Amino acid sequence: MARLTSRGKALRWLTLHRGMTEHPPGTNTDLRADGIRAAQMRLGLWLVGKPWCGVWHANALRAAGVKGVSWRQASVALIEDDARARRAPYGHGWVTPREKNWHKRVLRGDAVVLFGRGVHVGTVRSTAWAYRRLGYLRVSEGNTSSGNKGSQSNGGGSYDRLRPISAVRGFARVDYPNR
Repeated sequence: MARLTSRGKALRWLTLHRGMTEHPPGTNTDLRADGIRAAQMRLGLWLVGKPWCGVWHANALRAAGVKGVSWRQASVALIEDDARARRAPYGHGWVTPREKNWHKRVLRGDAVVLFGRGVHVGTVRSTAWAYRRLGYLRVSEGNTSSGNKGSQSNGGGSYDRLRPISAVRGFARVDYPNR
């Protein structure tokens, strides 16, 4: 069996946690041993019951052994700020889809900020040509809806989504070990 890269480990964590939902609905938490509440508590007890898209991304990075993961990733605005300042775990900086050849710099496992500053974050699964030519990218997200109905940034579940590139504010490029 082939060994996973650190990016692969982050995406595996997201895959293993896909389909989890808040219980009860609308609480921004659950009671599973390795669910939403456990992910929130790994970053800070004060995050329990708060929106958790950034917490989900941070826990995937933790599973991959990324250095510099902290409560700061619970804030989508701080993810952008840290990437722009090249602070860990986003030392490779910030890229926007308006930059030429952005897709050559953004890799699977990087953070994608969606819908505006501080609104929502997911983790890039693919920027493959087949998706891009249709105007989309494949993303894993926490705290979103499973489809186009319901809240896209506080939907209560963990799902893979196809997101329009036009909804992307930018990408925070992660410092994965053993790139």
